[in-house]
Amino acid sequence: MNRPAPAPSKILADLEQYQLNWKPTSIADHTLVVPTMRPFERILTPADVGTKILRKGDSGEAVSELRIRLAGFGGVLPGTAFDENLVQAVKQFEKDVMSRTESGDVDEAFAVRLDQFAKDWPINFEKQLKCPCGKCEGYGKGQFKGEYTAKYAKSKNEAGHKYEYPGIHRSVLWASRALMYYATLDQKNKIKFNMFSSGYRCHIRNQQKGRPTTNHMGKALDMNFSYNAGKSWVFNRLSDVEAMREIAKNRLAAKMGWASPNHFSMESAAQGAKTWVHIDVRAWAEKYRADVYFCKDTIGLDGTEMVTLLARSNGKTRIDPNKSQIFNPKMPAE
Repeated sequence: MNRPAPAPSKILADLEQYQLNWKPTSIADHTLVVPTMRPFERILTPADVGTKILRKGDSGEAVSELRIRLAGFGGVLPGTAFDENLVQAVKQFEKDVMSRTESGDVDEAFAVRLDQFAKDWPINFEKQLKCPCGKCEGYGKGQFKGEYTAKYAKSKNEAGHKYEYPGIHRSVLWASRALMYYATLDQKNKIKFNMFSSGYRCHIRNQQKGRPTTNHMGKALDMNFSYNAGKSWVFNRLSDVEAMREIAKNRLAAKMGWASPNHFSMESAAQGAKTWVHIDVRAWAEKYRADVYFCKDTIGLDGTEMVTLLARSNGKTRIDPNKSQIFNPKMPAE
């Protein structure tokens, strides 16, 4: 019966014990032999390989996902590079969520906490985000790409883009999670997230309600927040909506209106947003609104866990000196 090979730690222990107990022995001519002990050099076994670290200058799938999942921490845009903007987003997450010293590096602990962050703030697609028209399958029919309403036919401004995007932009969804979290941090025990009051609205839904806007065809969300009234939580108070808009400005780098390119945009109370916080990506450049950035369910939103993406990334490997190692004998230099 084959026995399993001993673990590296067992080998190491046996070697060290052998050295401690070794005594000179005599051979046939009674000469005491004391062999020259070779110095030992540490080498790593596969079990010793540490976790990966992603940092400024890196790229790849894990970095692209970080730029989506950290959109609510400073408003970082989609992309493939671990640049200074992403460094700042990572630091903000480290400080505000992890309560650890800011490094700007993504290690296993960071990945674990980011995965948990998604679980802490679940999003209900079926009940709160799908289009309620009763005609489409929840996220339009992919119609009218590159077509604009009469008002914007010449300028081709995204405000009039009639395209029914294939889902809701992942960045705005992850940013909404950040806003949920910051309500509990910046307005602790005063304000909390209640629900999404509006998600996707296709052309059919617009016709049903007599709306001409296209923001909610995948680019926008409306969020309701509740305030602590003592014995119960109540929503629809303008002062709380304004407080959350200020948080969005400070934490997400969101802007009022659509005059600031590549920032999250919000509607004001004067524009009708008196009981909700509206956030959208309408002012983002077209490349940041590519179809690949939209999703229709939690699987599409969260994707592969960040811990897994980090492990298979091209980031640098950090060696953990506390893990088991074996020794490799090396002849001393002449």
